[in-house]
Amino acid sequence: MKEYPHYLFKSFAKTTGLCVRLYQDRQLVYHYSPTHMLPDPVKAQLAALFSDRRRAGVLLTPLYQYYGYAQLDHDSMLVVGPTAVLKEDDVEMESLTFLLGVPTEEKELYRRSLCCAPQVSAEQLAWMLSFFITALDGQVFGVEQVHIQTDSGRPERAIAQAYTAQAFDAYEDSVLNEEVLRSYRFECLANHYITNGQVEQLHDLLEKSSATKAGAMAKDVLRQHKNMFICAAATFSRAAIGGGLEPQAAFKLSDLYIQKCELLREPSAVMTLIPEMALDFAARVRVLNYGSALDSKLFEDCALYVKQHLFSRILVKDMAERLRMSSTYLSTRFHAVTGKTLSQFILEQKINEAKQLLRYADKSMADIAMHLAFSSQSHFQNAFKKQVAMTPLEYRRQLN
Repeated sequence: MKEYPHYLFKSFAKTTGLCVRLYQDRQLVYHYSPTHMLPDPVKAQLAALFSDRRRAGVLLTPLYQYYGYAQLDHDSMLVVGPTAVLKEDDVEMESLTFLLGVPTEEKELYRRSLCCAPQVSAEQLAWMLSFFITALDGQVFGVEQVHIQTDSGRPERAIAQAYTAQAFDAYEDSVLNEEVLRSYRFECLANHYITNGQVEQLHDLLEKSSATKAGAMAKDVLRQHKNMFICAAATFSRAAIGGGLEPQAAFKLSDLYIQKCELLREPSAVMTLIPEMALDFAARVRVLNYGSALDSKLFEDCALYVKQHLFSRILVKDMAERLRMSSTYLSTRFHAVTGKTLSQFILEQKINEAKQLLRYADKSMADIAMHLAFSSQSHFQNAFKKQVAMTPLEYRRQLN
C-alpha cells in the first residue's frame, strides 16, 4: 500500500479551508479539518463516493454541498469537502442529521456548522482536484477530465452559476438571500467566541472568512471594504464588552484599528486586518477573565478537555488523570493561573453553551439541562441564574 506525505493533505486543507481525508481500502487513514464538524458529514456520502471508480469527480448532495474525490491509486482515495450548504431544506437537513446520528439537542448547532463551511463552486473544486492530481502525478490532468456528478438531475453549470453569483445587484435572488443568512450565522459565532475569549475557535472560524457577505455600502471597492471593516469593529467591540471588557477600552481599541484601516490602500490589506482585530479583542477578553492564562499550557489543556467533554459530567479527578497530575495539584495550579477554580470555569463554559442554545435552538429547559449534563433542570436553572442574574426563561424572553 502506497504511503503519501500527510503534510500534502494538511496543506491542501489549510489552503482551501476544506476538510481533507485519505481512504485506503475504504478505511480512513488520515483526516484533517480546519473546521469542527462531528460527526463527519462525509459518512452519508461514502457509498456514492466509493462506488464511482473515475479518476476524479465532484459530488453534489441534496443540500447542494459539494464533495471532491480523486483516486490516487487502485486502493487510495482523496475526499475533500463539504462546501457550504446552498439549499435551506429542513427535510433534507433532518434526513442528513438522522443518518449521521446527530443527537436531537445538537442538530441546530450542527446545521450552523455545515452552513459555515467554505463557499466553493463545483468549477473551483474541479480545478483544485486537477491541480492536486497534476502536482502528484507530474503530468497534466485536465479539469475537463473531472467528472461532475449531479444526482439532483440539474445541470452542474447552471447550479454553480446560480449559487456562486457575487454581484451586488442580485440580492433579489433567493440564493443570495441565503448567503446573507449564512453570513449572519457566521458573525454570530464570531461574536460568541469574542465574548467568551475563545481565541482558538475564533481563529479556526476566521479561516473561512469568505463565508461572510455585506450589503453594498459604496461604489468604490476600497471604500466598500473599509466600511465593512468599520461595521466589524463596532460589532467586535460590543461583543468584547459583553465578555467583560470595559466599554472605554473596547471603543478605544476599535478607534485605533479604524485609524489603521483608513491608512490602507489595498482592499486585500483591509480584509486581512479584520481577523487580526477580532483575535485581538478575543485575546483581551481571555486575559481579562483568566489572567495570565493566555500563555499557559495548563489553561489550554484544561480548556481543551472541557470543550471535548462539555456535554457530559466533568469531574476534576478525571481531568487530572488525563493530564497526569493529582487533582489537588491541578486545582491549585489552575486557580493560581486564572484566579478561578476549575469548577467555576467548567460551569462558566456550560452556561456559555446554554446561552447559545437558548438563543438559537428551540429546546426546552429540561432538554438543555440534560444535554449539558446538569443533575436536574432545577440545578441548571439555579446555576444559570447565579451566573447570569436571570433565569434561562427570562434570558430567552429578553432575547426575543
